[in-house]
Amino acid sequence: MDRKLQDPLLFSVFSNDLPHAVKKVCASMFADDTTLYTHAPTVNEITATLNKELRIALERVNKTY
Repeated sequence: MDRKLQDPLLFSVFSNDLPHAVKKVCASMFADDTTLYTHAPTVNEITATLNKELRIALERVNKTY
């Protein structure tokens, strides 16, 4: 597949799959902008949760694509 066609396709597949890959954070998406958010009693817990969920999403992407 032509790289010019492949990049937007992979972006679309990844961005549509992202909300299903993360479980303990919410994903708010609009056009090409995505925001992940969560809540917890402390900033350290929020940071740990976001980092863990991003690692899980990245692992899923690496396995899938």
